[in-house]
Amino acid sequence: VCKELGIDDKILSIQVIKGRIDRFKNNGYLPEDAHKAEFLEDDTFRRFGEQHQMQQIINCYSAYQKKLKTMNVMDFNDLLLLTVQMLNTNEHIRTQLQNRFQYFLVDEFQDTNPIQFQFISLLSSKTRNLCIVGDDDQSIYSWRGANPDFIMNFDKIYGNATIFRLEQNYRSTDKIIQAAASIINHNLC
Repeated sequence: VCKELGIDDKILSIQVIKGRIDRFKNNGYLPEDAHKAEFLEDDTFRRFGEQHQMQQIINCYSAYQKKLKTMNVMDFNDLLLLTVQMLNTNEHIRTQLQNRFQYFLVDEFQDTNPIQFQFISLLSSKTRNLCIVGDDDQSIYSWRGANPDFIMNFDKIYGNATIFRLEQNYRSTDKIIQAAASIINHNLC
């Protein structure tokens, strides 16, 4: 796609383009809506000598999606992005899936990104029987769009949520727990 668009990878690398497309998809933006992304302002800087040219990246994203469609394939991120799009636009399918499942359990919820949160919310919106498990101190996937705010604000998003805190650790000694807590507290300052 970059070659077809005449983009020199010495000026705008394929890795940067892939990373930005990944970010668009993880945040729920299709190519036609990419210019609306709230994080665009963050991407106008120079990094490692590459000029980030957002319009070129959006053009690549659009051409990439068209190429995937002509090849009748999806990349991993499309599995969620296009499913969420379908659930948002097709009430019949959304209702079918909502009626098919009564309970939802999501583990490692602290590593949920916006498109995953939308997917979970759409599926569970009928029954609101959603159980999440996670620890906001263990969020490690911010590089792929994970947002610990989803777990930290879960009780605000789901007003009638009941929270169970598992504060007893059965896997580690007191010294290890104290050391870990000390590091976490230091990082919070």
